[in-house]
Amino acid sequence: MRKITRRSYNRKLIVLGLAIFLAFGMISTGFAAWLISSAATVDADAPVEVDKIVDESFELTIDQLDADGKWKADADKISFDAKQDDTTGRVKFQENGTGDAGEQLNLTLSGKVTNVAALGQQPGTTGDKNEIKIEIALPETLKAAITAKYLTVKYTVGTGGSDVAFPADNTIWVAPDASTGVFSITLKFAWGTAFKNENPGVYFDTEYADSTAETPLGKAVTDAAMKEQLAAFRATLIGAETSDADVLTREYTGTITFTVTASASY
Repeated sequence: MRKITRRSYNRKLIVLGLAIFLAFGMISTGFAAWLISSAATVDADAPVEVDKIVDESFELTIDQLDADGKWKADADKISFDAKQDDTTGRVKFQENGTGDAGEQLNLTLSGKVTNVAALGQQPGTTGDKNEIKIEIALPETLKAAITAKYLTVKYTVGTGGSDVAFPADNTIWVAPDASTGVFSITLKFAWGTAFKNENPGVYFDTEYADSTAETPLGKAVTDAAMKEQLAAFRATLIGAETSDADVLTREYTGTITFTVTASASY
């Protein structure tokens, strides 16, 4: 199991970047079944027949991993940063010399599995399916940021699929293409209602009709209050205290772990 880290985004920015690790695990079955049977004959010395040994093992490949099991440099990454084209206003993108691309909210995991017809299916389901199991472990602090409505997360299976709520058990069942074995899922993060579903760089520079003196929104939020709100967001996401002097600048890397399992039975 290999991990790749990515340095944090511009530490001078109020909006942070979150580095992603990817840990990949695979479980294969060995010999799933074998049978020795006696043939019924009229001869006194009945022969013994050995039925075929069925090898229901699987090979998994993940497109985003290189030969050393590392997340490829050109594969999707997640960044809760300002939008790259947001170059004006109170919260904006600033290149820090590392080639950062700004906000990146979608991450696709795709691959291929052999022996599709031998795959089992989600326990407790009906029908005749061949599925792989993808377990996704989000950091506790990222889940806290979602609970606090700073962020949201959904997923899609394949291309052109509908967005689906992230499962409570962190497990997604995917049916690979029956002929090619190809499969893919995409995690889709988005900004939550705490920022009116906008990147903070957009939210804090936008005028909202429902903003009031008692509950200022967007551009009506004072600079001091804006910094407090962003500090609270970042503290939640990195597991810090809002009062920490370095809450806006502390380096942080989070870990999202994918475990992909192909098995004849689950």
